[in-house]
Amino acid sequence: MTLRTEPWPAGTPCWIDLHSPEPSKILDFYTTLFGWEYAEQPGDYHLAKIGDHVVAGLGPTHPAAPDGWGVYFASDDVDQTASTVTEHGGTLTVGPAEAGPMGRFVLATDPTGAGFGVWQARAHNGCQVVNQPGGLYWEDLRTSDPTPLAPSTHLSSGTSSTPCRWPATTTAPSGWAAPIVPSAAWAA
Repeated sequence: MTLRTEPWPAGTPCWIDLHSPEPSKILDFYTTLFGWEYAEQPGDYHLAKIGDHVVAGLGPTHPAAPDGWGVYFASDDVDQTASTVTEHGGTLTVGPAEAGPMGRFVLATDPTGAGFGVWQARAHNGCQVVNQPGGLYWEDLRTSDPTPLAPSTHLSSGTSSTPCRWPATTTAPSGWAAPIVPSAAWAA
């Protein structure tokens, strides 16, 4: 099992959560799919776990964010990252805001409108189980036009990217970045 117990380096995908109109009604679905158990948090938010290790969050819809899975990138200073987002054409939809003792966050959109989050860890570092069934495995950005993103994305995260095209038979909607969480059942 790959476990992460230290804060993620800045710019690294570090957390995923699901915004849903009724998160408590879908817990059984994800338990069946991934074997998750839950620790209930304030505000109908649930930490999904494998054993004692946190893998994701499931919470209520936020008025400024779309329903669906979202990816958060680690930041050492969420206020500075928020400034970088807006300086390079992105839009802040929530925050910077406090998440109690757990950390601070921002929800934002890039210049094409694709949503993402930024997480500054305190008591909660983010995903603890990664690169295995039931844990975060792959993240990608779904956008109709990646051209305006390259300079701003690389300035804020220090990363590089390689564009790829979806096959004509695949639908890849724009919006939140898409986390991939493999199920043990998929390996069969």
